[in-house]
Amino acid sequence: MDTEEKGKLIDCPRCLGKGEVDKHDVIRLRRIFFWMPGPHCAFCNGLKRVEFSFASRFNADDWFITSDLSLEMYQKYIDKDPELLAQLEAHEHYITSISNLIIQYHYRLKLSKEDTRKIILDSFRSNNAELNNTITGLFEQADFFIGEF
Repeated sequence: MDTEEKGKLIDCPRCLGKGEVDKHDVIRLRRIFFWMPGPHCAFCNGLKRVEFSFASRFNADDWFITSDLSLEMYQKYIDKDPELLAQLEAHEHYITSISNLIIQYHYRLKLSKEDTRKIILDSFRSNNAELNNTITGLFEQADFFIGEF
């Protein structure tokens, strides 16, 4: 990367230079099950612009960079901590798996939420509070965006 590009500022690719992530950004970036619209964009920290070098290193749809992320976790992520990256990959796979089941059974096949929940619990061979809370949260996320599906 040449020195001119290093400090070059561009419109934030996540919020498109608005300084906040709205419903349309979440849908455009395909993060319906990971984000909700927020008061400021975590990618540009609400400043509407980011350094080109940062936008080149990290994807705007990177679900982990959120406004409630601690500075310590942010730094670990920026530094590409291998343990953290492995945990994040596993968590993303977990959420994506549950989300795909919700889409398939509840929205495509029109099963009730409770029947869909039972299928998910059976699929994961679990009925713990954490999984139930995750399913509930993902249904809430989907309900918020359902008009856009």
